Amino acid sequence: MSVLAPTLGFMAGFASTLRAAKWLTRLTPEDVRRSVHPFAYERGVGYADSERVIALYGEPTRLTALVAGSEATPYAVIVDVRDVGRGRVSWTSRCSCPLETDCKHVVAALLTAIEVIAPEAAPPPAPDAWRGRVETWVREAASQAEDKVALGLRFAVTSGPRAGGELMVLLTPTRMGKTGRWHKEVRWSDIEYDASRVYNATQVRALVELRNRFRNSNASRYVYGDTMMLQFADAPVWRALQAVVDAGVALVPGYQQDFPIRFELREREPRVQVQRDPDGGIELHAQLDAIAGGRFIGQPMHAVLAYDDDQGLQILGFGAPVSPIVDALIRDGSLRVPAGDADEFLHVYYPRLAPRIETAEPIEGEIEQPEPLRLRLTLSPAPGAADAPPRIGVRAHMFYAGRFAEEVSLEHTSMRRDRPMERDLIQRLIPVLQPLGLLETVGGLGWWPRAEHVLSDEAALSLIADLEDLRAHEDLLLELSGELPVFEEAGADPLIEIATHQDPDDPDWLNLMVTITIDGESVPIGPLIKALAQDKDVLVLPSGTWFTLDKPDLLRLRDLLAEAREIADRPSGVAINRYQVGLWEELEQLGVVDEQAFAWQATVAALRSRGVDLEATLPDGLKAELRPYQHAGYAWLHTLWTAGLGGVLADDMGLGKTLQTIALLEYARAAGDLDDKPILVVAPSSVVGTWVSEAAKFAPDLRVVPVVQTSARRGGQALGDQISGAHVVVTSYAVLRLDAEAFHTLSWRGLVLDEAQNVKNHQSKTFHAAKRVGAPFTLAITGTPLENSLMDLWAMFALAAPGLYPRPEQFMAIYRKPIESGEKPERLDQLRRRIRPLMLRRTKSEVATDLPDKQIQVQNITLGTKHSTIYRRHLQRERQRMLGLLEDPEANRIAILAALTRLRQLALDPSLVDQEYAARELPAKLAFLVEQIQEVSAEGHRALVFSQFTRFLGRARDALENAGLSTAYLDGSMTAKARQKEIDGFRAGDQAAFLISLKAGGTGLTLTEADYVFVLDPWWNPAAEAQAIDRAHRIGQDKPVTVYRLVSAETIEEKVLALQERKRDLFTQVVDDGGALSGGLTAQDLRGLFE
Repeated sequence: MSVLAPTLGFMAGFASTLRAAKWLTRLTPEDVRRSVHPFAYERGVGYADSERVIALYGEPTRLTALVAGSEATPYAVIVDVRDVGRGRVSWTSRCSCPLETDCKHVVAALLTAIEVIAPEAAPPPAPDAWRGRVETWVREAASQAEDKVALGLRFAVTSGPRAGGELMVLLTPTRMGKTGRWHKEVRWSDIEYDASRVYNATQVRALVELRNRFRNSNASRYVYGDTMMLQFADAPVWRALQAVVDAGVALVPGYQQDFPIRFELREREPRVQVQRDPDGGIELHAQLDAIAGGRFIGQPMHAVLAYDDDQGLQILGFGAPVSPIVDALIRDGSLRVPAGDADEFLHVYYPRLAPRIETAEPIEGEIEQPEPLRLRLTLSPAPGAADAPPRIGVRAHMFYAGRFAEEVSLEHTSMRRDRPMERDLIQRLIPVLQPLGLLETVGGLGWWPRAEHVLSDEAALSLIADLEDLRAHEDLLLELSGELPVFEEAGADPLIEIATHQDPDDPDWLNLMVTITIDGESVPIGPLIKALAQDKDVLVLPSGTWFTLDKPDLLRLRDLLAEAREIADRPSGVAINRYQVGLWEELEQLGVVDEQAFAWQATVAALRSRGVDLEATLPDGLKAELRPYQHAGYAWLHTLWTAGLGGVLADDMGLGKTLQTIALLEYARAAGDLDDKPILVVAPSSVVGTWVSEAAKFAPDLRVVPVVQTSARRGGQALGDQISGAHVVVTSYAVLRLDAEAFHTLSWRGLVLDEAQNVKNHQSKTFHAAKRVGAPFTLAITGTPLENSLMDLWAMFALAAPGLYPRPEQFMAIYRKPIESGEKPERLDQLRRRIRPLMLRRTKSEVATDLPDKQIQVQNITLGTKHSTIYRRHLQRERQRMLGLLEDPEANRIAILAALTRLRQLALDPSLVDQEYAARELPAKLAFLVEQIQEVSAEGHRALVFSQFTRFLGRARDALENAGLSTAYLDGSMTAKARQKEIDGFRAGDQAAFLISLKAGGTGLTLTEADYVFVLDPWWNPAAEAQAIDRAHRIGQDKPVTVYRLVSAETIEEKVLALQERKRDLFTQVVDDGGALSGGLTAQDLRGLFE
């Protein structure tokens, strides 16, 4: 295979300029390689492969080339050739580069020319080709029998001891002249290309090989023309020189020099003599018995050159460099080990030297087999604190020959140490010592013994348990220094006791004190929790008593205390907030509770029963008959009130949460709790009137004052003057937000937040206004405590139970992120347990089995042709614009929601987006609605109609009235008085339909007069729709309720419907103990709406 791979175009460009250079066909890359320095050849191949040759011109006896180099101007190359016979050529070179000859540029030019001019494949041999080959052999045999010109090798000594300088020997080839004298010198090329075959072929091959050994070694830099400097030769030269001698080449002195030359090649290095002196010492020496003094060649040496007038030039070469030990003994002289150190030498050092040298008798017979290397561990009791577990100190040493100890530290240097042997030893000991903590990691090496280490707790226990096995291990030597501690396993289980005392600085917090004893001995709580957190298997007490930690009660205690500490976030100690009744409930199950905690324990038990087993008498002033589940709800509220705890009443919509709360308010009034301070009830504007009327109906002794206007609209009347003497004050969220400072300045006995999902955003002004009320008791009422994400739930409890999870970022880290990401689904069960005592929720299917059925039907509405075309055109435009914004949904939230709103409106009626799309015919949804209302009205039924968009709701009213159907109407722009008038009118009248804005009237209303519900446009929050539907399906309804959810086919509304199912799951799994969590509205959800 060619050393080059030039492109076809590159080769074709030179082919015509090289036709005259026929001699190139007789030159091979191997010929080039043998004629130059290996480094020049290697670089030249690279130059040729990278097509650095930019011009080639061939002549019958010359090659001219230009080769690109590192300079801007290319280098000029000239190669002159001559025919030396037998089909071979000899060449010399010149180059314009600094090296001038035989450089990489010359190599690149020759290799490229050879590749270009390479002959085509040879034709198959003729049938009689054998004859030519045999005749060649016969001629060569006859030539060998002829007398040949003798070849010689001159050894010129240029400097000797008499000249005061180092010995230098110059080597040049020579030949015997016709006069019987040796020529001054001949060229290597004349010998190598023996055209006339005047020399002995064996001698030629031997001399050329000697020359090549020089050129292909580190000594190549000391070859000058035909002269080689012998003192710089490498070890392979000596075998080549021996082959020259064996071929009969004469070794002659330099020109006009006269001295004998003796060359000897030894295949074995000198033997090392290891002898004992009469006084018991040890002596090591090695000597060259055939030559004394001289110049040592190589490091380690591989030859000796010596010269003197009597002996002449002596050359002693070795087949390979001698060992460093022999080299040192020859150069520096013998080594003597004193008698006192003889045993150390024989047992520690000599076994490591012996495999590396050839030794003589008789010392080998005196050496006993030394003990193997071991790791010595010295164990002793380690000092420590009186209240700490017993500790064991361990010191480690490398132990050589059973008597010499060396530090294990890698920084400790000693010639006694055998690092490879130590590494092998430690590798065998890793399975034994690493579990005990007696090894440490060292960069680049792995495990290594600790020089000194103290074992405590489980590690000390394990060491004592494994003591006999360690003593028996062949690679270890154990020594005891002092009496080791005794360990004994406890015979009983730990006894857990829990005590509390109120924090004097914050009465809402109880400081926890947990004590644990085992066999009458106190267990320190700090080390125990630390050991449990580190997943340790045992705990050792100061007495040496130990017990296992795989006990369920201890593991549960660890988790509960960690949770309490995480929530409280106090610099020291562990505390529990009064609102964390779920956490306390689990703590008390683990151990004995002290007397101070009994009262708190009773409150926890009451809340755990969720009111079912509580004895709570209804107040005499309550003018209503409560259902059993409502009575239980009142008892639960009563427990919260008397314990000073807030909570969340989260019964399903329509189960009478308002009535249960009014019962509590009447109890508080009768008990005199409201004589000085009233309770503030905050509700949506549409139900403020409902609270006033319901209270008057069911608790007429309650003095209820509604506040429906801000101080600016009240004409300057102070809020305190307006509510003077009231037991209950009812206002709206809007008024509370706008008049927050006025409400904050007054003192309140309690705060009731109806439809508390209105404060789910903890960053909103409404949330902060409610927070600033500062009432000691807060009750949140909602049928949907969670709508979008778990932070809705946090906001609710931040108001009702402020000590449960004090900080939102803490709640996000503990619950929201681990649960919604699926990283720690077990946190969901923990969250349920924590909120269950402070949140009461019953569903209609559980407690209102007598309620008529509710049937929900999704009605797909097909858009008209023109309507559909307009929608698709806008969808395409919005999709292209929005998908880029969705890369950062938070930063582009407003633009994204605006696009979604446009698409939802387009799915209803294009004219909601642009009046130019107004059509004569009704949109498909309104046409369907008119037809359905006509039918249900004709059959004596009445309907509620809900929409997010008031403009579309207005068009629905116009369409119904144009069809002769009477309606009632309610939206957020109406005053509270106007709203109540519409509500009362529908309840008392016979209107076919009540059209209601989802935001303004979806909560707080009781409209059981209707038994049909139409939801004109879906919203991705299913809780909002469920609230609206349950305006009709609630206590008091005596007819089945039919719900139509209208969805425009092939529009964004279908995507919203699918998203609702995921959002519905979020509510079910947290509040109703359902399945896995799906999370809130994500970037993935938003992207799906545009697909």
